[in-house]
Amino acid sequence: MFTFKEAALAHVKAAEKLLEPEAGFLNQNEEVIPIFVNLLFQSVELTLKSFAIEAGLATEQEVRDKRKTRNGHGIEELAILINTKVGQNKVIDLLLPKRGFAISNSILNAMVFGMEFKPSRESYATRKITYGQFGAGQLQIFGGAKEWVEAVRCAAENIHSAAGTLNG
Repeated sequence: MFTFKEAALAHVKAAEKLLEPEAGFLNQNEEVIPIFVNLLFQSVELTLKSFAIEAGLATEQEVRDKRKTRNGHGIEELAILINTKVGQNKVIDLLLPKRGFAISNSILNAMVFGMEFKPSRESYATRKITYGQFGAGQLQIFGGAKEWVEAVRCAAENIHSAAGTLNG
């Protein structure tokens, strides 16, 4: 059995593999793009759950609550649950402390809270993205796939440190 953190890293590593070499596989197999996006959302979901539990902000039952977090698949709902305990819009800054330019923070904020990604979050939460059953405009992507993957990876890798910062 793997922890949420290990699973979060596994999903982002799988997304990274789809970019090799030079995003050729992904560019030549457009039907894989929803799977790529799903892997990144899955990693963010697991990162948020892991952080909430490790930081003592929520229990495993709370992060899977049907009403509060849409069975744990509501990315924005998970982040809001965390933010109610740590302060408005702090979860991303805790997971991705700004160093230099903060493109990773911008990317994760857009994924989790951005209006432009709301249709993708909905497709993810309802599992439509997994089955390729989404309509026009329900799948958003970032232009810089490598930066996108890096932002998600950094958040997953920083769970323990973020929890320590919050509790320290």
